[in-house]
Amino acid sequence: MLRGTLALGATGASALAAAGCGSTLGQGFTGGAPEPSRLNFWNPFTGGDGERMLAMQEFFRTTHRSVDLRSATFLWGNPITRS
Repeated sequence: MLRGTLALGATGASALAAAGCGSTLGQGFTGGAPEPSRLNFWNPFTGGDGERMLAMQEFFRTTHRSVDLRSATFLWGNPITRS
């Protein structure tokens, strides 16, 4: 039973890694390179700081339209991603 569980977990992790290679989070885990025009940005800011960070990201997006900014805010748990 333990072998079966480990095999299933390894298969699931491999599938998740392959499917997530194009995502910000997947690239972080696999070390895959993003598109040259993509900027992956991770931060720990929530609350008032998080709102200010979102405003700065939106300003960046409007002034740098050729850059695909992908941001992720990490919390105590699963990350929240924004595109």
